[in-house]
Amino acid sequence: MNLTVEEYFEKLNIYTKYFKQITPDGSERQFFRLKFDGRPAVAVFPAPGPSGMAEARSLAKIAFHLWEKKINVPQPLFFDSCAGVVIMEDKGNERFQNLVENGSWQAIGEKYEQVLQHLAEFQIKGIEDFDTTWCYDTKSYDSSLALEREVFYFINSFLKDLVKYEPDHALSIELHKIALKVDALHYNHFLLHRDFQSRNILIQDMKPWFIDFQAARKGPLAYDVASLLLDPYTYIDTRSWPQLIHAYVNYINENLGAKIKEGLFMEDFAVVSLLRTLQVLGAFAFLTKKKGKTFFAKFIPVAISRLKEILDLFYPSTLYKLHEVVEHLGRQNRLWNFRQ
Repeated sequence: MNLTVEEYFEKLNIYTKYFKQITPDGSERQFFRLKFDGRPAVAVFPAPGPSGMAEARSLAKIAFHLWEKKINVPQPLFFDSCAGVVIMEDKGNERFQNLVENGSWQAIGEKYEQVLQHLAEFQIKGIEDFDTTWCYDTKSYDSSLALEREVFYFINSFLKDLVKYEPDHALSIELHKIALKVDALHYNHFLLHRDFQSRNILIQDMKPWFIDFQAARKGPLAYDVASLLLDPYTYIDTRSWPQLIHAYVNYINENLGAKIKEGLFMEDFAVVSLLRTLQVLGAFAFLTKKKGKTFFAKFIPVAISRLKEILDLFYPSTLYKLHEVVEHLGRQNRLWNFRQ
């Protein structure tokens, strides 16, 4: 886009005093709050380069699709396919993260169940008529993606670059085997958000609204559930997981026509929960060290704790090398107090 932001908005009859820039977490995109056709809205300007334009097209296409399916996402209001600008309904500032941090567990547990119900709608209704040509990155989550974007991301960005820990080949072999399990998961052809965590859930009118879904693609049912329950921005005790997962599976079976067996779902959950946590650690390391976004540094210790919990729960007598790595991380005071 050759115009400045101000010039672009002026073309839409939106002037400086009517818009305000929002600081994103890790994105290279630009966000602005404004009034559009008299409604509170958020304008999203693409990240630089061809990939930014492709990401913008995905956001717009997927947003219109989800809105038509009556899924809880902000209503898309405008898409400029030449400039890559997407304008969507503004659902406010109240993130699910804030609600969890400030509430009692009894109320929060009910809210988690509500979020998981709406997630199920996203996953199952959202995959109906979903066109994978809308996906700017990859069409599906598979073992190749898990290996490149999660296993290697963890090894290279987190262990080698941030922690300065040189893993031996045995760790790569262990994690490679876990990544290969993705292609054989039991429930593998649903709509995957891929970054389903408390900062990407807004609360308005006592309902959850999902944002940042431009990387949606086909994938396993358990992945987004794991992302939410392992979210490093909040903390929910692993002892709460069975009740929440049971309620989620029941909702799917009773309301969405699927036939999900909870035991098989948990087998999938054990695989993707590990891979998701490796991805989070890789991403937080990259954003902190390479992008200078130190906001993410304080959440690294929580993600390490989550990794240990997953190993203790699902892999107590396997993945020996990864257990060794986690023990090593636990002794690194400089990492647990990492700030830059």
